[in-house]
Amino acid sequence: KEYAPPQLAGASEIYGTVIEVLTGDTLSILPNGEAYDNEDKLKKVSLASIRAPRVGNEKLGRSDEPFAHECKDRLKILSVGK
Repeated sequence: KEYAPPQLAGASEIYGTVIEVLTGDTLSILPNGEAYDNEDKLKKVSLASIRAPRVGNEKLGRSDEPFAHECKDRLKILSVGK
């Protein structure tokens, strides 16, 4: 069988401003032309081929993976407001 790349279900390009970094590999983007009046306007985007360390979850009893906060902070520096 030949390799067939996955098909995109939604938009393949989003133009906007990074509002928040959720994890070391996931961003919230406000698309151009949208007013930020509620969370529903934001698009959650995960970076392809990136496996960032995960931030823990107190409710589930999971601790942070090593360098999770450093990774998230670096992505903030590189992306928020751009």
